[in-house]
Amino acid sequence: MDLRQGRRITAYDPAASALWILTADDETHAAIFTRLTSATKESTDFALAVSVLGWLGGGVFPVEDGSLWLAYGLSLVRFDPATKAEQDVALPPKVFDVSAPLQAAVMLDGVIWVAQLGAHVLERYSAVQAEWLTPVPLPFDVLPYSQLLLAGSRIVIDGVAPTSVDGQMSLVTLTSDPILVASKPVGHLASIASAQSGDLLEFGTDAALTVVAPDDHSTRLTLSIPVDELVASRPWISDESGQLWSWVRHFGDSLVRLDPTTGTWSYYTFPDVTLSSGDAFPHGSSDSPQNIVASPEIQTITATPDGIVVTTRAGENFPTQWAHASAYMFSP
Repeated sequence: MDLRQGRRITAYDPAASALWILTADDETHAAIFTRLTSATKESTDFALAVSVLGWLGGGVFPVEDGSLWLAYGLSLVRFDPATKAEQDVALPPKVFDVSAPLQAAVMLDGVIWVAQLGAHVLERYSAVQAEWLTPVPLPFDVLPYSQLLLAGSRIVIDGVAPTSVDGQMSLVTLTSDPILVASKPVGHLASIASAQSGDLLEFGTDAALTVVAPDDHSTRLTLSIPVDELVASRPWISDESGQLWSWVRHFGDSLVRLDPTTGTWSYYTFPDVTLSSGDAFPHGSSDSPQNIVASPEIQTITATPDGIVVTTRAGENFPTQWAHASAYMFSP
């Protein structure tokens, strides 16, 4: 499936058996919301009115009534695909009455937890009460590489505390009450993820993957990983079998599958695209014959019952007129 070039957020809606793709279009600077139905493979685009200004990251959260909550830029948006109605909720202001861009968001029990870049609190919006709740203070500021995720019934976020003398990452876990528990990572933290079981995974800079219980941070398992290709803050997703998926630079962008019980690490590469002579290439003249091999750049991965859906955009070697973005289904 071809997609517009742009930044992207994806989510699978099990109730509707559909994949949702939210795109900040590079050309029009508009937000385009695409529904891809699993059974028919048909796609439908919806143009959203809310600006993509400040887009860094965010989330798409399907809810039981068929609507969806979107978190991106400077807003939360409730969107009803049946009526195409939008409800825009501005993020709380942070500095000089100006909202900070949304870095990440998760939804748990009808509450959307929002991490804004540079903020030292997590904001909470109740979709049921339609109001912002009391923010939860953090022991550190939200950084460009901070991750906010769900581990079972707990919210987890990482960052660097101002008191850290060596700049090492730390993390906190929160319950929906909310009760905050600061935790010291087992090793030097590079990235975090959550498993299908609800366990928390800590990827260390010392080539160790530690599986811990989010409730008391006790260590369940420690494994070795090929840390040279681990990308800090790169998201990991869990499929229905409990396997973890992400992507790394391995002969171009490659999918990687990790078994969190054994540490087995497997690569799945995409076929390269060869661009022939006769076009204006960025590294040569249009009348100098050449071939350029370009690998697509992975943007998001999403677990569905049919397999792993990967969205891509043109890689760094693609000339503008050859820019191509796609969604692929990968069945392991």
